[in-house]
Amino acid sequence: MNDQDTEVLEAGGLRVGEEQRLADIQRIIESDPLSPSSPVPLYAQLATRLSAYIASLGEQGVGRLFPSENECIRMFGVSRPTVRQAISELMAQGLVRKERGRGTFICEPRMVHDIGHIFEDDMRAARRTVEFSLLEHGEVSAPRALRSVFGSEIKHLYRFLRLRSVAGRVVGLEERFLPTRFKHFITPRVLMEDHVFAILRLCTQADEITTMNAVRAAALNEHDASLAGVQKDSMALIRETTYFIDKKTPVMYGIVTFLADLYQLRFQSTVELRAK
Repeated sequence: MNDQDTEVLEAGGLRVGEEQRLADIQRIIESDPLSPSSPVPLYAQLATRLSAYIASLGEQGVGRLFPSENECIRMFGVSRPTVRQAISELMAQGLVRKERGRGTFICEPRMVHDIGHIFEDDMRAARRTVEFSLLEHGEVSAPRALRSVFGSEIKHLYRFLRLRSVAGRVVGLEERFLPTRFKHFITPRVLMEDHVFAILRLCTQADEITTMNAVRAAALNEHDASLAGVQKDSMALIRETTYFIDKKTPVMYGIVTFLADLYQLRFQSTVELRAK
């Protein structure tokens, strides 16, 4: 058996034997060849086949070296622009990442979170453990922007800042504000062990919480990137949420910064269509 038939560990990425890797892709080509006459663009067809290859590897594929542009050109018989478009599509889906000077590698699957669910419940269903690291907590002067949320008369709020980790990996940053009347319920232990809805239940004794959400994309500043352990300007999804009891009384405002390459947010909505 030669070196190409073995697996070797290389600086954070697992490179599989060249012959086995190409054979796996060849089987996909033979079972579902590209069709130039199809109305589906070639790059999209290629992205679909390469996505199937990634899926076939399962968890064992995470960190593996992905076929190079030249390998894809040779195996699929397509142009370099087509290959580059296909790989860009896979990157947009969070399936692969490029590392300068090293190549393209298969990523860990994104965490799928239905924003209508409790995040920790979604992770538990996926058999992933969620942990919190408390960074800051205490009473602060109410930011001017939050006086429109809690009322112009509010002077102080209770604030906490914590990291959210899944399976030991930091995946986000939480900053939350509550009225100071709740601060006696919020101990460091609560903040390190409980998810946000458990905290709200503890503070309000409410059986139902209503939320108003806004989600936007942003590049991380140097401070937040340092806390999350990623590079400055890494892309993030910022979710701003106001929590209400009785559908009108605000009891918390939160900003959760999700590392964009690790998350896929999902939601369901119903649109009522009425005849004029």
